[in-house]
Amino acid sequence: MAGLAGWYALSAWAGFGGSSYADYLLVVMTGFLVIAVALPAVAGHVWHRHRPWTPASIGSFEDWIAGEFDLGQGNRVASKRALLEILLPLAAVAFGMTAFAIVALLAARPRVGQMRNSLGQHWKRNVPFLFVLCHHKLSGASTMRYNQLGNTGMFVSELCLGTMTFGAAGENAQWGLIASLDQKGVNEIIARSLAAGVNFFDTADVYSFGASERLLGQSLRDLGVNRQNVVIATKVHGAMGEGPNQRGSSRGHIMDSVDASLERLQLDHIDLYQLHGTDTVTPIDETLRALDDLVASGKVRYVGVSNWQAWRIAKALGIADRKGFARFETVQSYYSIAGRDLEREIVPLLNEEKLGLMVWSPMAGGLLSGKYGPGAPGNGEGRRASFNFPPVNEDRAWAAVAVMREIAKKHDVSVATVALGYVLAKPFVMSVIIGASRMEQLEQNIAATQLRLDADDLVRLDDVSALPAEYPGWMLERQAAGRRPAPFTPKA
Repeated sequence: MAGLAGWYALSAWAGFGGSSYADYLLVVMTGFLVIAVALPAVAGHVWHRHRPWTPASIGSFEDWIAGEFDLGQGNRVASKRALLEILLPLAAVAFGMTAFAIVALLAARPRVGQMRNSLGQHWKRNVPFLFVLCHHKLSGASTMRYNQLGNTGMFVSELCLGTMTFGAAGENAQWGLIASLDQKGVNEIIARSLAAGVNFFDTADVYSFGASERLLGQSLRDLGVNRQNVVIATKVHGAMGEGPNQRGSSRGHIMDSVDASLERLQLDHIDLYQLHGTDTVTPIDETLRALDDLVASGKVRYVGVSNWQAWRIAKALGIADRKGFARFETVQSYYSIAGRDLEREIVPLLNEEKLGLMVWSPMAGGLLSGKYGPGAPGNGEGRRASFNFPPVNEDRAWAAVAVMREIAKKHDVSVATVALGYVLAKPFVMSVIIGASRMEQLEQNIAATQLRLDADDLVRLDDVSALPAEYPGWMLERQAAGRRPAPFTPKA
């Protein structure tokens, strides 16, 4: 009881829970009851341990109470009377405080239901947090770093928790092949991520047909997370119904979708609202105007894009600049050591326009987890076996995995940790989206923040995964070779 009261009080003070009148009254009452029970118990222990046990040895009460009190290990108090004179008045005070608490409870009788619900909510939100906090202490701390969200003043953790695994398995078409976590599992995953320093969470309306957003929003409430301490990103574009206007990036679908996402997330604003794909029908101007209106309304703080070509992103940035619309601050794209195509066109654009890169599937859908390919210890079962995505050149991937196994052994980490560490080491990466359906997977992902690949590691990994030359890249490289003048050398 004392531990629960202490944790309840600490959670209220630290911001994990509420701070209503009923909350604090419940804390005070619990503390009073603890004191009321503890002090008489101590006094009773003193009497039962040190009273005489036979009629012949009883003597007078005055003789007994004037004797010494043995505290054990040679420590003694000169008089039992002195100790009891302290304990008994304190016990009386405790009973008086309890009576006061009961009176206060009766006075707040209309709030009894609220207090009971509050205790239940605090238990539900803080037990998972307390569990993962203890687990975090045992498994070691991460060294999470924070990067700018594009060209803004907001900072996000270098690891972003993806929520594609949130939802019921076997439901909602392709998402059922990935989703497997119920509310309890989601709470544990999110609590552990928060304890590791993750403040960035990415979801989408189409993940498990809205269930992912709903589970994420409820978890934030269950855990009592301060809204200002997290950055919530979601996406719009995919089909959310059978109707012809329930998909795409039209103004109508965007306006309908943002309200539905806010309701599922139980939030009043979305920090980062992203276009989840390319709409070849809707004019870019229409889409950008709708997003700008959302920013102006306060429903959305920043906007981003996912899975767009470089030229289309550049065109959108030009339109936004010319018309004064909110511009894209982030690009969410696939990137891994087995798929570095992004470096051809997208990465130069990111650097030029100061856009933040959010990497999805840094382990190529689990292909780089170490469970697949030559030398794999298992039978290759897992998500990749049932959902072979994204497409990968496996010959180059297996060559990279072979080098990654050696580097993993050198640093005493998993192959999956090396795969993440490689992507995190790239200076153009803002945040890497990780996903987990088990705590073990999450721990491997978090461990990547502690891994520091040395220069030799990075050279080996770069070389084994290098992209084949492609036009106009090889021509640009050739023409740029002699563009800068060589240092002056005096002629003999």
